[in-house]
Amino acid sequence: SAAQKREAFFGSINKEKLDTLRWSLKFGGLTPVARGSGSRTALMLAAGGGKPRALKELLEAVRYSNAIDRREMLEASDDDGRTALMHAAYAPHLECAVLLREAGASETAKCERGKTARAYAEAAKNAPGKRAEAQRVVDLFDGKYDEEEEEE
Repeated sequence: SAAQKREAFFGSINKEKLDTLRWSLKFGGLTPVARGSGSRTALMLAAGGGKPRALKELLEAVRYSNAIDRREMLEASDDDGRTALMHAAYAPHLECAVLLREAGASETAKCERGKTARAYAEAAKNAPGKRAEAQRVVDLFDGKYDEEEEEE
């Protein structure tokens, strides 16, 4: 059923079951902007949940869309106007933020409260145990983050 397909799709993002995720995108009629419970898209759930492997698969599907759809998918927002990049920044999940930026997600987009993804990363620095990762995300937006250095 459609409900089972949706459940399998969102479960595959959470567990990073890439075969199920690919099947859902190819044959299950689901897209990177399908909304889970609430107003978050699949992209947001992967980005905010720190699921880079699932996010890569979703972004692959975005990449194969036409330019207009691609832009709309990357800029889709939840009920509070937050994009997937904002979710990655606030989590904070550096790898997911990097993937979204590489895919062309807007850094200048603002949520309903007028905050950019960078502002969300700044805010995340106040969360217990998240300061270092949040600072790396801020550095990414400020052009101070060196990916090569991190991958050693």
